[in-house]
Amino acid sequence: GDWPSARHVVLCNEPALDDIVRLRIDQVCRAFLALEDLCGAQKCAHMPLYHPFGMTEAGIGNLAGKVRQFLGVGQAVVFDYLELLENVGLRIIFCPLGEGVESAAFYDPLNANAFLIVRSGMNVERQLFELVKRLGSIYLHTQRIQLTRQAPVSSALNDLHAARKFAALFLMPAEAVRASVEQLAIQPKAWTYDLVLRLKHRFGVSAQSFLIRLCELDLISAAAHAEIEKRIKAHYSRTGYGEPDFSRRILSTNGRLGDLLVVALADPRRNEEARKIERLLSKAGVNWRNCGRNRGKAAGQDHMKSKL
Repeated sequence: GDWPSARHVVLCNEPALDDIVRLRIDQVCRAFLALEDLCGAQKCAHMPLYHPFGMTEAGIGNLAGKVRQFLGVGQAVVFDYLELLENVGLRIIFCPLGEGVESAAFYDPLNANAFLIVRSGMNVERQLFELVKRLGSIYLHTQRIQLTRQAPVSSALNDLHAARKFAALFLMPAEAVRASVEQLAIQPKAWTYDLVLRLKHRFGVSAQSFLIRLCELDLISAAAHAEIEKRIKAHYSRTGYGEPDFSRRILSTNGRLGDLLVVALADPRRNEEARKIERLLSKAGVNWRNCGRNRGKAAGQDHMKSKL
């Protein structure tokens, strides 16, 4: 169809995408833009995608906290990040990507928005981490735009490290982790494997990531850390880095994309064009027929489990 061009959309992260994957992503981005036009949906994000920060770990931490403020969750424990990010208009797509590429971020300067692309088929915790990492890539990119005319600023952090740090601090804010631990009065020596799995589930991260965060915040003893780390590594070795079953999150992927398509398909005036988009998405491996939009019983409570 004569859909909007996506040539203005800029890749914001470091891995080079091969031509086939880049073409697939370009087509899916164009389809997303076309659906927004068909449905009359607002194209800009409802949150700022630029905020100045220092390119240090402290600066990244401040940025993560500010973005949570933009999203209106502060230090809350968030259960449904997809709902949270899609509700502010960010375009999130789960689809096949090239070998070795787990995610990609594209900035849309024309509409002050972004496309966050995550590889389908990975475990949920990895997908959530990659999603938030790429949100961090957007802020790194927009800051770079602002600094192009200024003198270069030296930094000990490269973009990949900074984006990963953003994801970890965004998903596991210090105050939220400490509050969760204090609510249960868990002493540094009292941690067990099962306790780590139960609490890490609240934050939507891997067991290993949560254990690292406990160490950073001095909330676990060296002995308890060593014992639990051994069990986590043994489980990962047996399962190919799978998370224990009872601690896994549930994701309903391509929610906003699917909702827009259903709206367009239901309108006789837009049905023919929507069918073309449906066929393109299917060919690109985008599963939009995910009916798990009932995230109450399937995935827990509402997206803010508790205010801390």
